[in-house]
Amino acid sequence: MNVLYILKEDPDDTTQAVLAEHDKICSLTVVDIRSDRRYEDIVDLIEACDRVICW
Repeated sequence: MNVLYILKEDPDDTTQAVLAEHDKICSLTVVDIRSDRRYEDIVDLIEACDRVICW
């Protein structure tokens, strides 16, 4: 499963724990929207992933 995380703030301990667990079992991509504003690429990632999670 391909999972995309879109972060809009620094991950707290809970978010980091969830990311670490998903990284063990899934193909994980993380985009920090504060620093990565290539919206065309983000839309492509959203379309390519099975699950999108925003934090």
